[in-house]
Amino acid sequence: MFRQAVGRQDDRELRVAESSQLVAFVLVDLGDRVILLLRIQQVWNRRLHRLVVCRQRPVL
Repeated sequence: MFRQAVGRQDDRELRVAESSQLVAFVLVDLGDRVILLLRIQQVWNRRLHRLVVCRQRPVL
């Protein structure tokens, strides 16, 4: 129901939110979509940064 109401493009963003365990956050803050999507992107940027940092560390 939520995905049908929001639309196709936001369905992709909802899946990102689900994998980030932010589904409740998405449902609560539908009115503040821009801020919400920025927050989700910040979460993913941190995770990607951690992966990059871990890969760059030399293995002893």
